[in-house]
Order: sequence, then structure tokens, then C-alpha cells
Amino acid sequence: MTGYVPEEGESILFDRKADGYLVKPIEGDRLDATLRALLFKFNLGRPAEAVTIDDDPAILTSVQKALAQRGVFVTTFTEGQKALQHIKKSPPDLIISDLNMPGIDGFGVARQVRSHPNCGAVPILILTADPSRENVANAIKLGVNGFLAKPFDRQGLVEKVFQMLGREDAGE
Repeated sequence: MTGYVPEEGESILFDRKADGYLVKPIEGDRLDATLRALLFKFNLGRPAEAVTIDDDPAILTSVQKALAQRGVFVTTFTEGQKALQHIKKSPPDLIISDLNMPGIDGFGVARQVRSHPNCGAVPILILTADPSRENVANAIKLGVNGFLAKPFDRQGLVEKVFQMLGREDAGE
């Protein structure tokens, strides 16, 4: 834990094979996700962040609970534009986005992420109640990495997220 991280801090810590770091003041949710990631057998083994964007707070809560139990820190947004500001400033390990939202929709989020030099390679998972052929085709054209229909199975979500983060074993 540290109260200050210089620009080189992250690379220094990771070069010395540290499992991660937390910056003070420490957020309880981030501490919990980090500890779960490092201590429990079937979690990722490292902290990961997923930015989740949905205009339905119940969906955000459900995704957050499912992933936090497995060591993934979830940052939630109800608006695409605010999420994009966060993503561009601090690219996460994964983006989970609804398609149909007021303001910028999920396709707009994907388009901006893919065109940004700092976060263009971040995996994107679309979580939508409208898994039409047209939406799937548009997602593919935009370079979206995964598609999951609502209502979703929590274990199915965890498996998809672990697959997208490069960890196939999502068993509990």
C-alpha cells in the first residue's frame, strides 16, 4: 500500500514481481477484490478491473456481485460518456456494456474505445436484452470480443469474463 505512486510506480512494482498495489486512501471494494483475486483458488490470481456500463442499476449490481466474488474489481457507470472518460484515462482489463442506453449507446462506446490509442485493445463484452442478428453483426464490425444476452446466468457471465481475460478456468 502506498500513498504515492510516481509515473514509473506501476512498472517498478510489477518488475519486482509484486502482485499489485493499492493507493491510499484505499477503497474497500478494491481491497476486497484484490484480496479475493490473490487468495482464492479459482479467481484470477491477480486484480483485474472491469468497467460496466448499463442504465439499469439492478444489472450493474448483479454484474458487480458476480465478478467481485471472483476477484474482479467492477467500476460501474450508468452513462456511456462518463465511462469513456474513465476508460480513456485509466484503461481497464475489460469493458462490459449494454447496447441501448440514453446518450451514447454501446456501439458508440465500442467505436470510441477502438479508435483510442490507449485503450483500443481492451476487450469489450456486450450485455444486452436485444441480441438480434443485426446487433451481433454490428458488434463484430466494431471489433467487440463477446456478446451475452440478458437475462444472463451469473456463472455464464463469469465464464465469459474469465475467457476474455485469458483465464479459461472459471469454476467455483
